Amino acid sequence: MMMALVVLWAGRTVLAPLIGPNPNVDMRPSAEGWFVLQPRHTIGGELRFWLGVLLAWLAVMALTFGQYFVMAGRHYQFLAVVGLVVGVVLALVPLVMSLRWLWIFGRIHEPVVTVNHARPKMGQTVEARVVQRFRRSMRVEKIILEMSCHRQALFVSDLLRSGSQLVEDIPWLSAQSLVESATARAQSPVTGSAAYELPAELQAIPKFKIKPARVMLRWQGRLAVVAGGRCIYQAIYPMVVEFAAARPMTAAVGEQ
Repeated sequence: MMMALVVLWAGRTVLAPLIGPNPNVDMRPSAEGWFVLQPRHTIGGELRFWLGVLLAWLAVMALTFGQYFVMAGRHYQFLAVVGLVVGVVLALVPLVMSLRWLWIFGRIHEPVVTVNHARPKMGQTVEARVVQRFRRSMRVEKIILEMSCHRQALFVSDLLRSGSQLVEDIPWLSAQSLVESATARAQSPVTGSAAYELPAELQAIPKFKIKPARVMLRWQGRLAVVAGGRCIYQAIYPMVVEFAAARPMTAAVGEQ
């Protein structure tokens, strides 16, 4: 058990940067003018992860308990059913919780916002990423952009044009050069498509699109669900095989 926990902890540490950035991130401008996302671990994330591990372990114990009493005979059918039911419930709890949060963020809260961008060139970091987290008050808690300075100006100016209230919640708008550039472009006269004419070096940049993004199940919950599903399979499959093998044997004994 201890070895399994060590492996899970190591796997989480190694896979976390590969799976995706933590919504709780530090935004630090680099010397090249890029905003670098630096994930940091949070107590809530750690607790959710270890809760999933604990539930998966309890599911294993409950299913093993139920399987043991199934093998013990008919007199222990009640205990066997209790063990199997408890094991299945414990294995499904992380999935139910994840689906609940998926429903809350997808239906009640405002959608998470992402920015589409072209695939970065070799040696470049991701040029555009927006992460929004929402409180129960339906207000943006944090919006983080990782893009070059000229793309920041384009994005902010588009927000200013549309009258979006998100601009008030962008922390890096205090940069005077960015504000001046975005404001100047936003205040330019609107004459159809001419208002969006860009310099030649910027025309190849795809237009940013803000769209709702699906709130994916947290990988901690997926880990617990996979572990619980495997436990269910390991506990039920032998019983199914034994039951299927016992039926013809019983019939043969009756015929004799």
